[in-house]
Amino acid sequence: MRILRRHRGFAALSVLLAISVLAAMAASLLVQVAANQWTRTQQLQMDQAFYSAHAAMEFSMGQILLGGDPCVIPTRYFEGNAFTINRTTGLGGKIQVTTTRGSATNSFSINDPNPLTQATSLNVNTSNAHINGPSVQVLGVSFTLPNTSCIGSSTVTSMTLSWTPDHGYKILIISIDGSQVYNSQTGLHSGSTFSFSSNVLLTNNGSTHTLDYITWDHLGSSETITIVFNMSDGSSSSVTFSAHT
Repeated sequence: MRILRRHRGFAALSVLLAISVLAAMAASLLVQVAANQWTRTQQLQMDQAFYSAHAAMEFSMGQILLGGDPCVIPTRYFEGNAFTINRTTGLGGKIQVTTTRGSATNSFSINDPNPLTQATSLNVNTSNAHINGPSVQVLGVSFTLPNTSCIGSSTVTSMTLSWTPDHGYKILIISIDGSQVYNSQTGLHSGSTFSFSSNVLLTNNGSTHTLDYITWDHLGSSETITIVFNMSDGSSSSVTFSAHT
């Protein structure tokens, strides 16, 4: 009697199917693990870039406060990763740092607590200021702009002058760098702003500019004088000094 084995091979097929399912599950698990690892690495790098940006901001503020180059702060590295610092000039300027960690990038900025303006770069020297009695003039005031690339040239558009004792004296003439920027026979009293029809352009090459003289109609033998330099970017710089004959 002949026995028919119609189910021959079903066991092998079942084993192959099971192996295929397990292989698919293993592959899916590997993909999921790899994806999770990639996400975890990305998050770690983003966190590192974030905290590096805050550290870079502290570094840049320290450089500024210590008198480092206010314009170009050199590139620095945290564990082999560079961070850059940009400082915009003028009123309302900002300090911005950008850091990278792997493929992650983070930028962080703050309002500049001491914005770079034409006025903040103006250095005024009054150590030689004195009164020339016979010519009723104050002489010996000079000013410079340092070699600061981010400021560029600056322009003095006007000056506000006041003095004590006042006695009703008037200023008649102001000369800067050999040019009379103000000249009036009627003059202006203490506390007045003297607008210059020809603005005074100052170059940022460290050269010395001279306030040649300020001429009054009358002047005492000793005066305390305050000069406010008003710049074209809206900033101003004030200096107070004593002048004697």
